[in-house]
Amino acid sequence: MEKEWSTKKKLILPILILFLLITVQTFWCESIKLERVPFDRQSVRGSLQNRVKKFQGSKLVLVSNLPNVSVTHGEFLHMLDGEEGHHVGKFVRLRSGGDSDALLAEDADIYDGLVIILDALDDQVVESLSASYVNIFREKKKNVFLSLNNVSGRSGMQFLTQLHIQVYGSGSYVKDPFGTASREGVEIPGGRINQGYALYTGEIIRDTSIVVNPSGENKRKVLLFQGTAHVMMGKTKHILSVVTCTQTCLLYDKNGNVMKKAKQGTNLSLVSSSQWDNNSRLVFSSSSDIFSDLFFHTNGENKKLAQEILAWNFKKSGIVRYDKFKLYRGGGKMSHAAEDLSGGHLSGGDLLGGDLSGGHRIAATPFFANDLIHLSIDLYELKSNFWVPLKRRDIQYELVKMEVHRRDFLNLYRNADSATYYKSFHLPNEHGVYKIRIYFRRKGYNVLNLHFFLPVRSPLHYDKNKKVHFAFYPFYTYIYLSLFCFFLFILVILFDDSGGTAEDGGQCSSGKKDKMD
Repeated sequence: MEKEWSTKKKLILPILILFLLITVQTFWCESIKLERVPFDRQSVRGSLQNRVKKFQGSKLVLVSNLPNVSVTHGEFLHMLDGEEGHHVGKFVRLRSGGDSDALLAEDADIYDGLVIILDALDDQVVESLSASYVNIFREKKKNVFLSLNNVSGRSGMQFLTQLHIQVYGSGSYVKDPFGTASREGVEIPGGRINQGYALYTGEIIRDTSIVVNPSGENKRKVLLFQGTAHVMMGKTKHILSVVTCTQTCLLYDKNGNVMKKAKQGTNLSLVSSSQWDNNSRLVFSSSSDIFSDLFFHTNGENKKLAQEILAWNFKKSGIVRYDKFKLYRGGGKMSHAAEDLSGGHLSGGDLLGGDLSGGHRIAATPFFANDLIHLSIDLYELKSNFWVPLKRRDIQYELVKMEVHRRDFLNLYRNADSATYYKSFHLPNEHGVYKIRIYFRRKGYNVLNLHFFLPVRSPLHYDKNKKVHFAFYPFYTYIYLSLFCFFLFILVILFDDSGGTAEDGGQCSSGKKDKMD
């Protein structure tokens, strides 16, 4: 038995290691190798029309258990089907007698995103919609939108837990008994909206790519909300709360009692987002009512916020890409493999899709220790279907060889139309292969992981010193003298017959002695 168990362990261990490597690779952001362009290539100024198809619209799967979702959420569905280039390719209704068996694992390969709009997340919904189905989209680097009004049953709680979302209790809801927003001049309208549960909150995130801040210092977005609250779990670097509760907000259970052990105030999230290392995005709202036509007409900010959230969720905003990476020695002296045949429009990045294959690829330029080199790269951000220059002062680069030799911020031109970041620095005095790394990770933006391998040669290399400098004469004299001595030693061994002559003489003398005898 022990031998069988040891044999099984030998088989199971490699399988587990292989599975771990595959899993890590699935959720990891792959690094992009930079391609250089000639130093005299002109950068594009101003904004560029977006021509990247995957950022022009998404083909979506829509899942809902709302009985009249096309009536109650008509404007929101129009945003998903027909507006901004999005298209609903598959609509699944979760209800008794519905096509609940239509959710297939292959959907993640066919469609670009998943939209789930629920009234109550209960056991019946979980039987048709599993958390593994949602996670398949995220593993395939697709995007997910999920909204619900309340959670009912243990299965619903477990469903959200598998998605790293925590909701406090079944049937819980939030309410602002002190009406902070109302006292500031915002009144909740009467009619079909439940005034006892509905509240206004101005705790909306600012200065990110998700929500566009209104112009003017005194203007502030205010969201009309009705539903429950949640807390996002998992790594902090992946999570970004979009809308939180007011400072006087409380969480109630289904019996109307305050849940004292739960978080309160602004610690309760109403709308949250998360982005994995593979750039898959998730938006979760603990209310589906805020995206209904009734809430849109009551408060126009609800509709604007929905448009901004969907734009970010399906990667029509918050996307950063690079263009024209340049690296050259001081003075701009570098060899070119070919003339620029494109009239200055060829791109070296992934933004315009320039072709650097064949004769358009820049020739390998040697770099030597202690050289002064200039680095520049253009960074753009996607806004309203245009690529506009990214303006940030926290873009860093690293020069790495086993360990980080240099880390510094890239400089940015003050011109508003310029997207170029640049830096000049001296290479280390040690030869070897270095890696220039630009890693950009900010909440609300995609992860940009760029690298370039930079071979650094010794200053004694023949390519740089075809004519020997006077300072290097002792070194070369030693080299050539060593070679001369080596060949001289070989010649002496080959043609020196002094040992053979002595032996022949000894043999002759011994022969004469034998004859005399």
